[in-house]
Amino acid sequence: MNLFTKEIAEYLGTERPNTKEYPDTTPPFYTMIFTRDEFLDPQKHYEAVKNIRSHEDVRDYPQFEEQPGRGFIVGCHGNNISTAFNHPFKGRTLGKEEAESVMIKAGILYAKPLVYKVSTRVRVRIFLNRLPFRKLLKKAYYSLPVSFRKL
Repeated sequence: MNLFTKEIAEYLGTERPNTKEYPDTTPPFYTMIFTRDEFLDPQKHYEAVKNIRSHEDVRDYPQFEEQPGRGFIVGCHGNNISTAFNHPFKGRTLGKEEAESVMIKAGILYAKPLVYKVSTRVRVRIFLNRLPFRKLLKKAYYSLPVSFRKL
């Protein structure tokens, strides 16, 4: 959902016919369930989450369990690092009545659109995320020591 214009579009995932070339991803939010011991022990907690750098890595978590259906809305507000409204996997934009129905169900029909300036950091990230060799840049970025990762 574009939170500036309140437009809603579908995300093309691999569960739909004829869209096998599009990635199936986990949404940019998730819940991790820990035992009490894992949560309270810093070393065990670190071991459980150390390889999860973004929501795309959550599927590698040993206890990953996907809930059926795609009942969520991802709000794109311009300061998202990797989630943009206009991206290669954007499906059809919902018509006005269908979009209003979704917004009613989500309780956001009368929410005002967001208005604010996109930060320079996010402008740089958006640019980098659109480069054809993005995967190489991402690999190089994550190989840097944490203190150098500012973007």
